[in-house]
Amino acid sequence: MKLESIPLDKIQPHPDNPRLFLREDVVEALARQIEEQGFADYHALLVRPLNGFYQVAAGHHRLEAAKRAGLEKVPCWVKEMTDEEAFMELVLSNQQSELTPLERGKHAWEAVQKYNRNGITTSEYAKRVGVAHNTISVLIAAYEVYRECVTRVTHLDFLQATHLRVISGAERQDWPWLCEMAVTNELSTRVLEEAVAEAKKITVPPELSEWLDQTELRKQAAADLQRKTGDRWAGVIAKALECWKQLPEKAETWKIDEKTDSAVKETLLLRRIFIQKLKEKEISTQSGCEKVKLEIINDLEARARAYAAWQARKVSEAEAERQRLEEERRRLERAALLEPKVYYKSCLDMSEVSDESIDLIFADPPYGISDGGVTVKSGKLVSVDKGEWDRPENVPDPESWLKECYRVLKPGGSIYISGTMHNIFDVAAALRRTGFTIQNDIIWHKKNAPPLMARQDMYAPSHETIIFATKGARPNFFDYEGLKEANSGRQMTDVWEIPARSGSETIKGPDGMPVNPAQKPEALLERIISASSRPGDIVLDPFAGTGTTLAVAKRMGRPSIGYEIDQRMRSVIEARLDSVEAGAV
Repeated sequence: MKLESIPLDKIQPHPDNPRLFLREDVVEALARQIEEQGFADYHALLVRPLNGFYQVAAGHHRLEAAKRAGLEKVPCWVKEMTDEEAFMELVLSNQQSELTPLERGKHAWEAVQKYNRNGITTSEYAKRVGVAHNTISVLIAAYEVYRECVTRVTHLDFLQATHLRVISGAERQDWPWLCEMAVTNELSTRVLEEAVAEAKKITVPPELSEWLDQTELRKQAAADLQRKTGDRWAGVIAKALECWKQLPEKAETWKIDEKTDSAVKETLLLRRIFIQKLKEKEISTQSGCEKVKLEIINDLEARARAYAAWQARKVSEAEAERQRLEEERRRLERAALLEPKVYYKSCLDMSEVSDESIDLIFADPPYGISDGGVTVKSGKLVSVDKGEWDRPENVPDPESWLKECYRVLKPGGSIYISGTMHNIFDVAAALRRTGFTIQNDIIWHKKNAPPLMARQDMYAPSHETIIFATKGARPNFFDYEGLKEANSGRQMTDVWEIPARSGSETIKGPDGMPVNPAQKPEALLERIISASSRPGDIVLDPFAGTGTTLAVAKRMGRPSIGYEIDQRMRSVIEARLDSVEAGAV
């Protein structure tokens, strides 16, 4: 190294001078001193030869002062140095000229950036300049803040390195506004530390970024330290994220279009809707987040209920239409069925009849009184036997045929069963066991009943019992007003005074005897059919006999079905039905 006098126009400042800016007061003082005392050799600059010029390693203030003093040459210590040596000399030679902490941070940062490949790390740099590693790290952090914000924050130079070091603890995107806040409000380091700590409490996850502006929230928290809004917003954000995660990403729902009465399938993005509602409602509390989530869930449930109701209504309408069409089909079928169908077989098997298809049943089962007894007729003893079918041993158990009646009868349908003391009690018990509900036991009083001449130790029978029962608690149809009108405006009672069949009504065989002694008068069937069926309703007689029920039903516009086990009745029934004109349905 040698001392030389070098022209000023040959001397160039080092481009990496750590000084952030030359101190004007120092330059002016040096310039006055040079004008008065000259440029002494002990103030010589330290330079290195570089590309035909000399680059300053130490003495940038003195170089500027010499220029202002009008000197043409200045004494310089000329030393051969590498780029790295010259760079390090910038800080080593400036120890006595008191570089600011920020300038030291600038030099350290640039050293690590430029010469890291040559082994200059933060630790190595600290060793070379004789400063603790932690101190260098703090200074570098402060300079990084300065470097990031110097062009974005007005009057950044007002802040000390300690301020910038505190700000470096925040996230990089928050440095500019923290610097601005510190400058504008002249914050102390302690207050700035609190502000940074409060701001760092707030982190808005990407899922919530459409709702909350993280920077604005952090600004609010940093500016309002007394209210500790950082803690409050941290809680709100945590709750919002929890609610967001609890909602499914999307849900398939149905929206009811009332104008077209149709359901439109929609895919709802529930989490997006949640964020939109938080933003629209300007939610700022944990309870508000919960309410928005609940609102979304309630809306989904309301949509589900509305769709279920719409579906149920559509199903109901479809069912109503199906029933209407079915009823129309049945009506047409009933019209075709107005001609009675008779099955000459036992009623214990009525498989030809569908379940719950019959509106009204009249049954006149065998009484089981043909046991060899006699009565007096025209002064002569005659047998009371009605036929083999009426012998006690041939009479079927009532429950066996009542089960079939119960199967084919519609819910609410009515059944009338006639009998005497010989069988009516068994019938009543069987009705209950089968599931029927007994409504009345009707007394059919026969004013013209024949006298009991064969015995004088009992009352002469002049009535039969007719049990009126239903499938269910109440009948679907009961013509109360019609019965009242037929009874001279008075309520019809359970005692009916209807004459037994007349001789002209009795169907007789070639021998002049009744073909079926149990034949009922048509007036009795007319009352039963009109009371418990409408025109078009289907009537069933499981013990058709001579076909009285079928004939009356046809005449009254009711389709009918009959079962008769006595094959001898076939011709009788067919002839009788052929003579009856069908009534209106």
